[in-house]
Amino acid sequence: MKRAILALSLGAAIIIAAGTVSSGADTNGYPPYNPYPSYALINALTAIQSLNSGQAGQLQFWAQQGNLQPPNPIVTPVDQIEAQIAAMYPPDRNAIVAWLTGGGRGALYTRNVTDAQIGACKFPIDPPSCAGGAPPTTQPTDWRTIPFALAPGADTSSGIVIDGGFAVIKNDGTAETHCLTFRNTSAKTAVEVTFRYSLYGASDNMLSNNTNVRAGTFSTGITIAGPPTFSDYQTAKGGVGNRDRLQNCWATNAGIANLGYLQALYMAIQVSGVKYDDGSVWPPQPNLTPGAAPSGSPSM
Repeated sequence: MKRAILALSLGAAIIIAAGTVSSGADTNGYPPYNPYPSYALINALTAIQSLNSGQAGQLQFWAQQGNLQPPNPIVTPVDQIEAQIAAMYPPDRNAIVAWLTGGGRGALYTRNVTDAQIGACKFPIDPPSCAGGAPPTTQPTDWRTIPFALAPGADTSSGIVIDGGFAVIKNDGTAETHCLTFRNTSAKTAVEVTFRYSLYGASDNMLSNNTNVRAGTFSTGITIAGPPTFSDYQTAKGGVGNRDRLQNCWATNAGIANLGYLQALYMAIQVSGVKYDDGSVWPPQPNLTPGAAPSGSPSM
């Protein structure tokens, strides 16, 4: 009899426990709602706070694509966070993606995440009007500066020396601007210089390359200066200072987010062609007699 009563009691306890779990599950069959944010969600938010504005823009672009596939291979910090988000419990994933894609922090609040846990206003993810979390230490900017360097192994025999410059990319990946300063060290006056620039991402992966042409009269020993900083560029664009320096600047506006811009970590530049006032060029071209076939061409 005692055994029967004990068995009935245990059975009732199991039924009550099962009923409690069942009533706590949501209509989608996910586990019971937890009043505390998940470790995975807090861990991802902490990792996002460690990103710079350019990396945050890359993550935002990934989230905006909608497929939320983890990258393969996982190389960069952004790749790691994307993999974390892709593996998340769906309600957490939906909340963080809503924030990443411009929906604000509201969906994170519904997961019981606080501003202190999300962190300081994160641009460009948070809007400029963001007042959540700790205030940003600097005023948000639409642009990020990337290192500007001479291309490794570039041929220096052109007589044109690149003395400096800068490159900036808009945080939303829609535009890029760069300026440079150069000097003619050859014995001849140059009238046109072609520069080749390349954007590189992680692991020195070339993302894009293009050319710029600067025409003018560039005498021996003369420095042709561009704006030394992006701030100087903006000032000159506003009509203040030496606007002639803007001729050493090139801007591209794609209008829509460009993945290469979002992933770019640095710009490499080199001289790829020069024309001189005496008609000669660099790199030198073979001299051909009018009507003669180039060397190596079959004769008829």
